[in-house]
Amino acid sequence: MNALSTIVAETEAVVSPRYDITVDDRLRYKAGDWLMERRRGSTLDFLNPRTNELLSVTDAELGNLICTGAASILRGETNEKDEEYASAAADLAMFPQPDVEDAERGVAYTKEIFARRLSYRPSHEDFAAAIARVAAHIADPSPPQPYLVKRWVKRAKRRAAAAGRKEEDITAADLIAQHGFKGNRDPRICFEVSKIISEEIERVYLTLERRSFDTLASSIRTRVRLVNRQRQPKDQLDAPGNKAIQTAIRKLGRDYVLERRYGSDQKYQALGPVTRRERPEAPLDDVEADHTKSDLFVMDGMTGAPMGRAIVAFGVDRCTGAPWGVHVGFDPPSAHTILQLLRNGMFPKGYVEIYKAAGIWDIKGSWNVCGRPRRLSVDRAPENLGHDIKALAPSLPIKVVDAKAGRKGRLKGGVESFLGTLNRTLLAEQRGTTFSNILKREDYDPKKNAVITFEELLAKIHAWIIDVFMARKHHGIQDVPRRLWNEKILKYPPAQVENARELIPLFGRIETRILRRDGIRFKDLFYQSSELNAYLTDPEFCRLSKNASGKIEVTFRYDPSDLGAIQVYLPHIKHGENHVRVKVEPRSRAYATGLSVWAHDSIKAVVKARNDGEVNIAELEEAKAKLAADLDRDMPESTKIRGRQMIARIRQIGGIAPFGDCIRTTPVGSFEDVRQRQMDEEGQATAGTAAAHSAGKRKRNNSSRRKNAGGGSRPACGRSRNVKVPSSPGASTGSSKLNDDDIDYYSEEAPRP
Repeated sequence: MNALSTIVAETEAVVSPRYDITVDDRLRYKAGDWLMERRRGSTLDFLNPRTNELLSVTDAELGNLICTGAASILRGETNEKDEEYASAAADLAMFPQPDVEDAERGVAYTKEIFARRLSYRPSHEDFAAAIARVAAHIADPSPPQPYLVKRWVKRAKRRAAAAGRKEEDITAADLIAQHGFKGNRDPRICFEVSKIISEEIERVYLTLERRSFDTLASSIRTRVRLVNRQRQPKDQLDAPGNKAIQTAIRKLGRDYVLERRYGSDQKYQALGPVTRRERPEAPLDDVEADHTKSDLFVMDGMTGAPMGRAIVAFGVDRCTGAPWGVHVGFDPPSAHTILQLLRNGMFPKGYVEIYKAAGIWDIKGSWNVCGRPRRLSVDRAPENLGHDIKALAPSLPIKVVDAKAGRKGRLKGGVESFLGTLNRTLLAEQRGTTFSNILKREDYDPKKNAVITFEELLAKIHAWIIDVFMARKHHGIQDVPRRLWNEKILKYPPAQVENARELIPLFGRIETRILRRDGIRFKDLFYQSSELNAYLTDPEFCRLSKNASGKIEVTFRYDPSDLGAIQVYLPHIKHGENHVRVKVEPRSRAYATGLSVWAHDSIKAVVKARNDGEVNIAELEEAKAKLAADLDRDMPESTKIRGRQMIARIRQIGGIAPFGDCIRTTPVGSFEDVRQRQMDEEGQATAGTAAAHSAGKRKRNNSSRRKNAGGGSRPACGRSRNVKVPSSPGASTGSSKLNDDDIDYYSEEAPRP
């Protein structure tokens, strides 16, 4: 047993590491340098020259200290700068490859000099011969001069020693070029001025008000002047220059500056990682929808008055990049505009072919993108988070309504890119553009240069979609949208509308009211029908509709652009048409038909203010008539664009989106519909009077000629001076063909505005 212990002890003594340390080496330990005194077997003695403290450690203990980072060995005479170089070059992967190759070339020459124990002398032939041998061995076309190799030898010795290695253990890290240590990097401004710069940057520059750099520089110099007033003339502080201030800002880091001045979203937008979303394999698997305000002023086609910028809503298929639906109007982004966009996108675009056949739109291609999307990607705007969209989605059915995180356009980049392209390539080139960049506007006044009507804007947008965007290569999909759509739908046919009668009533907002014998009261209007009253005696309907109070509560949908009727849900009908259309009571029908909710609320507020909260249909009709007269008077005279936009919204110019074979852009009975019909009637009456006057004049002339020619007769010369011009989309009906009421006749003497 004793013999075995002796063998184990001897084995441990042999295995213990033995460090080769000389009296010229040092031990860096506890923030101090310890000098090597002597070695006693496996024990090393070190002395601290400052405190005369003696440190004795064995080779094993020294190895543990070095492994834990508590101690390090410094070879020969080194300084702090050499240690910084050695630390910075620890990882060669951080350096450019050409610099690493140059360092390895220098190591080859340096190791040859160390191996042959040569010293540099200008006349020493062995030194030059060693350089020539290494150059031939490594095939160096440009061997270094002896003085350069001498410089490499000295540098390699110092840096290897600083890293705790001997001269024969030099590596490329000892000769790597470290440009970051070059130059004077000491601070050039005093501590007091640096403190002032830091405080003013924090107080003035790093705020959400985003004050300019000039404001910051002026604030810093003002504060330096105030501090100098309290200092001696010989102790004045120098005002920092712009470069010193910019350097201080740059040291904070761009990410920190962006977050403080613009917020975390803008910081991520500028510096965050860019991850491309996978495109779906099938068409309409994901449709992105959004609104934008067009960069174009629209004028009234009848009065010529500028109405402001229209709101454009678009849906884009992510799979093929093809536009799916569009709605153009003056209603702000709301549940109504989203529902109009969904209706336009899901139904075939038959109205485009109708306008083309009538010669109203000059479009060559077709727009065959339609169907029910499986997923709808929107932002977190209020109109997208409401109950109406959530309730509509399962009925269409849309499987997922994905509300992306707020103000992160990159999450639905397809539609964002599409809207930007629309504004830049189409609308920005028209007269009346507002210029997205206000600096480009200069002296240009978009209100004075507004020359495009709403009907023309609608036609231009459709022509750009069909004949330009869908026919050219899309950089995102690296293909042409129309070609890719036609290819994909053969393999993955999108779901289409199968029953329009069941689907159309769903495109409305949802409300709940109590059903009584006199009907449903909604916004001080009563909706009733004999069919709805009959359900009051249906036991199944009453059982499913009763609320906790025992009253019959019904759910219905209404069109915000037309209060003339509502769609009441019938809970006891599980299959088929489970909605019944209920019109407003007869005495209110003329008032409510074609009236939007927004206009009705405005009229009702005026009546309530005048009658202490009481409302009756007679006064509502009177207020509506007065409002119509005020709209006709105020549109040309209004000086504020916001007021004109409100007038366009009340009139419902672009109040609804065309879909299927329905070519209407304003509801039947709306202010705009009534105004256009009145203008058409006045135009037809004027044309009829002019025709009668012209016929009478020709009759008198012919009679005079017959008298002069002895009673001979002769046919009237010339052609009719009336020219057929198709009417505007807003005044057209919802039928699939244009009838006589949809064609206006204008004389050449009085051309259409």
